[in-house]
Amino acid sequence: MLNKKSSLDFNHLSIEPLTEYSILASSALFFQSFESKFAKLNIPSKTERQLLVSELWKLQFYSQSEQQVVVMYQGNAIAAFGLAIANNKQLPKFKYWETMFKLSRQFGVINTLKATWICSLFKYTPKENEAYLSYIGVDPQYQGKGIGKYVIHWIIEHVKKSSQANTLSLYVAQENAGAKKLYENLGFNIEKYEKSNLTKFSIGFYGWFYMSYAISS
Repeated sequence: MLNKKSSLDFNHLSIEPLTEYSILASSALFFQSFESKFAKLNIPSKTERQLLVSELWKLQFYSQSEQQVVVMYQGNAIAAFGLAIANNKQLPKFKYWETMFKLSRQFGVINTLKATWICSLFKYTPKENEAYLSYIGVDPQYQGKGIGKYVIHWIIEHVKKSSQANTLSLYVAQENAGAKKLYENLGFNIEKYEKSNLTKFSIGFYGWFYMSYAISS
């Protein structure tokens, strides 16, 4: 349940689908939460890195079958997450190559391709009867207040009501011990451990845990 010690009033939280009004805040939350993964781009300015990632985020997530959702509090988006459910219809990409060409001219081909590849690490095609949590991004001001736990509970109930999925899965980096512990405390089990020298070299993360939660009917 909710963290009663938090200064947040959870009664004032709402979880809403992504809209044109919340997409900028959502992409910013994504970048803030995973900024370290983009640190090796050859772009010195954090603002410029965020601009590139935000534009790619729109292509990688907003136009896809994955559901993009924001957590609103007092009129502000304080968290965002992506949820993919098996058998969802794939939506067509919008202006993909036009945007990629524009970004390549602005930030360089190598930076654009590398950032695109990093974003693709968050993509996963769920198996039959599987729902997949691609990421949770929480505003730093609200981290440690139970938002992640709140989101997981909401997702489980949402998946129960809206799909036939009986499993909720996710990947968590080995280095992210806090998130791994949270998921374990919520009932997730480690299904497998994967290693990648490519991700270690490119973003500094070597090991990944694939975890799953059995959703009861």
